[in-house]
Amino acid sequence: MLEVEVRFSIPAERAFQRLRKATALSAFGLEEPHMAELPEALSPRGWSHSTARDLALRSSSGESRFLLFEIHQTRHRRLQRDGNHSVAEPTLDRVRPERDGTWLLSSWNNWEMRQ
Repeated sequence: MLEVEVRFSIPAERAFQRLRKATALSAFGLEEPHMAELPEALSPRGWSHSTARDLALRSSSGESRFLLFEIHQTRHRRLQRDGNHSVAEPTLDRVRPERDGTWLLSSWNNWEMRQ
């Protein structure tokens, strides 16, 4: 199966809400959104083996460091259908970085399509 992934940034809250409430995209129907569970953040020791993991472990000497910021993310997962056949799985994410109880940015929204 070929996976195609496309991501879009949605800066306007109004557009985010319209996509969240949409019942169809083009000729394809959308199921009602449901909140998806997102995993808790992992320390670099829990990451998959990768160059990024190796770099994080080397730069921290494997020790926990102080927290720079947190990212709060809400994901709305939907299925896009052509009749009874699932054709894509769009997700609509709201992401808000925070430091010491203060939002660093107002928020950003993403629309991700997987086929």
